[in-house]
Amino acid sequence: MNYGAHLNYHKSSEGQFVSLDDAMPDDGKRKSFHKKLLNAYEGFGLNWMNDMIEQVNDKPAQIQAELWSKLMTDVVEKSHLFKKSDSLEQWASVNIADVEQRFHARQIDDIHTYSYEQDEPKLLGTLTWAERYEH
Repeated sequence: MNYGAHLNYHKSSEGQFVSLDDAMPDDGKRKSFHKKLLNAYEGFGLNWMNDMIEQVNDKPAQIQAELWSKLMTDVVEKSHLFKKSDSLEQWASVNIADVEQRFHARQIDDIHTYSYEQDEPKLLGTLTWAERYEH
């Protein structure tokens, strides 16, 4: 499972690039993420976890953590969705894109907020996600 930090690059409407690290912000969030993984293992087993890992392994750390959290909530609250053999794949196809889009929107908001709070604020214009680099 890949829960290390990544750099996400966003391109401004002026052609400049801005990067933002997506590492989990604190030890509490990392501990919570690991606890959810242990609960998934204890409750559903390794095969089930491996199926989910296949769905999220290439996603940034914060997206993985949010998806695992949402999955564990949905398993409890919407257990009827997880009765078929391909339930996890269906759940992933419905949820991953939405979580990923919200993550990138939060990153763009964070970049704008940081830019505006500088001694000499820089207007970045419209930012769009450009690429990700693993380090």
